[in-house]
Amino acid sequence: MKYVNYLLLLIIAATLIFAAGCISEEPGPEVVMPCNITGSWTTTSSISHMSGADGFTYEVDNGIFDVTYQEGRLFSGNYANTSFYGNFCGENATRFILTKGNGENSGNVSEILIGTIISENEIRISGAEFEDPGRVSPAEDSTSGARVFTLVRNGATITNVTYPDLAGTWTLVNGSIISLNGTRTISGGSLVVEKQEGAVFYGIIDTGNRTGTLGYTNFTAVMYGDNTEIPKILLSEDGGGIWFGSRMPGGITISRIDNNHTDDSVSIISKTYRKTETTNGTAPIVPDVTGTWNTVIQVVISENGYDTTLPSEYNIRLDYQKGRFLIGSTSYMGVNEGPMGGFVSSSGEVTLFKNNKNGGVYLAIGQLYDDTLRLSEIFTETGTIYASCIETVRT
Repeated sequence: MKYVNYLLLLIIAATLIFAAGCISEEPGPEVVMPCNITGSWTTTSSISHMSGADGFTYEVDNGIFDVTYQEGRLFSGNYANTSFYGNFCGENATRFILTKGNGENSGNVSEILIGTIISENEIRISGAEFEDPGRVSPAEDSTSGARVFTLVRNGATITNVTYPDLAGTWTLVNGSIISLNGTRTISGGSLVVEKQEGAVFYGIIDTGNRTGTLGYTNFTAVMYGDNTEIPKILLSEDGGGIWFGSRMPGGITISRIDNNHTDDSVSIISKTYRKTETTNGTAPIVPDVTGTWNTVIQVVISENGYDTTLPSEYNIRLDYQKGRFLIGSTSYMGVNEGPMGGFVSSSGEVTLFKNNKNGGVYLAIGQLYDDTLRLSEIFTETGTIYASCIETVRT
């Protein structure tokens, strides 16, 4: 009998050890998988505006957006003879980042495309074209713009997504330039939305440059999201890069991560505009994201296919946090890749960005779970564009 009891104790001990091992292998909660989007989608209505244009461009091209492969949160396909790669992001996997091959004359122009799943048969994609201000030649024509288009399949009809009316003049009530050297205040200026058509709008904005002096330039912007969430914004400023923002109750908040190509530093410019000059109230409480985040799981997709064998030697160091703003750097295989910036929301959604990583934009959107950070990324490496999903743990 004692041998039976001894054997039972061994089984219980082994079970506990195995369970502990499983927990250590999966530091975060179970990953939510997105719906299956493989197959052919038809592009329907499109609204766009390019810098300098008067009014909007409307198109119905009925092109085919063909998703040929999907594994977990990663997918790939082609549209208009161009390959694309995407990855779902966020807790519920209802939104994705899309990156595509650039044409030969793309130069320093980049585009961020973010898709929102409206239903199993409808996707809305919002995009903004912008220039990296550190690589713009004064002789070049400025190229910026924004667009939104819808994909449908199985005969679906387009859902009416309601976007807030932003037309009019918005006054700057709070502005800051955040860097490792401290925080400076920006005051004065306004954002004027001259025209809006659905999710797309354009007008003029104060520049809020590094010296804090004011000037004005054109912008084009697009909102994204569905009817259940606060609209988020991508705003492209002439020659000034990309702004990330949202239409919060009572105001518009936008932020830009500014890479200085001369001294390899980074700063974050943040502005809040309101229709009436009122105070912003209490700042939301956000989680602490500082620390070194080491990759423990990485899967990528590119022109070379789906790959789970890349070395997990990618580290993110977030050394500085000022409220919801983050400044840090990345390294891969022990090589420093330079500084970057980002934001964290009160719900733990993290966005990281740098204008130029190995010749392309780096964008990561993900979710924080205590000491686990899951990110969906797009980036360029040795001339190849990638979409990637990583899981990192804080040390």
